[in-house]
Amino acid sequence: MQSSPGKLIGVSLGPGDPDLITRAAWTQLQRRDTRWVYPVRSGKSDGYAHGIVQRAGIEPVSHVEAIVFPMTYDAEKLGRAWLKAADTVLPWLQAGEDVLFLVEGDASTYSTFSHLARTVRSVDARIETPIIAGVNSYTGAASVAGTTLGEQDDTIAVVPAAYGVTMLDRLLPEFDTLVLMKIKPQLDDIIDWLDSRHLLADAHFIEKAGVEGERVVSGEALRQLRDIYFHPTSDDQILAYSKRVDAFHSPTSKDDVVLTVVNLDPHGARAGEVYLNLEALGLPGWVDASRPVVRVTDALTGDSYEWSGQNYVRLDPFAGQVAHVFSVEPL
Repeated sequence: MQSSPGKLIGVSLGPGDPDLITRAAWTQLQRRDTRWVYPVRSGKSDGYAHGIVQRAGIEPVSHVEAIVFPMTYDAEKLGRAWLKAADTVLPWLQAGEDVLFLVEGDASTYSTFSHLARTVRSVDARIETPIIAGVNSYTGAASVAGTTLGEQDDTIAVVPAAYGVTMLDRLLPEFDTLVLMKIKPQLDDIIDWLDSRHLLADAHFIEKAGVEGERVVSGEALRQLRDIYFHPTSDDQILAYSKRVDAFHSPTSKDDVVLTVVNLDPHGARAGEVYLNLEALGLPGWVDASRPVVRVTDALTGDSYEWSGQNYVRLDPFAGQVAHVFSVEPL
C-alpha cells in the first residue's frame, strides 16, 4: 500500500521582526519531524526568511536547505529553477515527510512559494500545499510609519511599481490608498508623479520595516530620494545605491557618479553579488554587461576595480570594511 505523501507548507514569517511571527507559524517551526527550505537569490547569498528564524532564536531542524530562485524575468530560466527546486523537495514529500518553505511576509502574496507549490502539484497532484498566513510587508510598513491603510469604506490597491506611473494615473481615481511594492527601480518617476499631483504630504517610503536598517521617509522629505538608484544585491544585508549628476549639470562637465555599497550587518562579514543597472550609471543600454565596462575607485581606500554588470563584494566590519564609496567612470 502506497504511503500518503507529506505536505509542502508555506510558513509565512512576517516582514522581518521575529515578534511578528504568528503563533501558527511558530508552532510549525517547533516541530522536529520536518525539513526546512528557504529561497535565496544565488548560491552565495543568505536567505532573508531564514534570517528571521535565526533572529527569533528558534532551534533549527536537522535538515535545512537553501533553494536558489534567480532574480530574473527570463521565463525559461525561472522555469528551470522551479523544476530544480521541485526535484529537490519531491523525494522527501513522496517519502511522507512534511517540508516547511520559509517565506518572509505572507506566502500568498508575491511569494516564490506559489511557483514551487504549483510546480510540485503539476508533478504529483497528491501533494497538499497549505499556507500558514502571515503579516504582509505593507501592513508592517504602515505600522512603523504610524499610518493606516484604510478606514470604513476606503478602497486599497496593492500593485508592483514595475507597471509604471501611467498605471497609477488609472488607479488613483478608483482607490483611496495605493500600496506600491518593489519601487526602487521606479523611485524617481514615482516621486515626480507624487509631486506633480500634490500628493507628497500623505506619502511614505518604507524599507526594511521592523528590522535593522529600517528607513522611513515621509512627506516633503521624499524629494531627497530623487536621483538615487538602488541596485539589487544577492544578500539582503548588502545595500547598493548610486547617485548620478549628468554632465550638463556637473561642474566638471562630465557625468558625476557615486556608487555606495554598505554592509548593514554590524555583527559579521557579508558577501554577495551586486547587480548593476548600467543605464542608471550613465552608460547606454546596448553596453555588454557581461564584460568590464566601468572603473570604480573607492574613496575610502583608493583601490580601483574594473566592474561589469555583476560583481562580487565582501565587507567585514571587524576588518574595518563597512562600506565602499566608489566614484564611477566608463572604461
